[in-house]
Amino acid sequence: MRSLTDLTPTELGDNPELGVLQVLDRVLDITRFVLTAAHPQLRSGDPSADPIDLEAFAARNVIIAAHALQEVLGLYRDATSAESRWIRPAARHPPDDEF
Repeated sequence: MRSLTDLTPTELGDNPELGVLQVLDRVLDITRFVLTAAHPQLRSGDPSADPIDLEAFAARNVIIAAHALQEVLGLYRDATSAESRWIRPAARHPPDDEF
């Protein structure tokens, strides 16, 4: 799976929503980093280790959700890139009479 950080200008031109998704991907990285810094007990790397308090438990759940969302964003990016290789750009836009 390709990272959202390696967008090409052509991909961005064909699929401008990928720019927003790239920003969201970075925000999720920062969120995971900050929550791990705020809750050092989450750094153990042992997913079975229970957080000590409710706040750390919630932070762990946000980290897990952020990681899952990043995976889905990557899958969307891959699907969008594959689609742009198979569909001619002219066919991707509605005819002028549809507006």
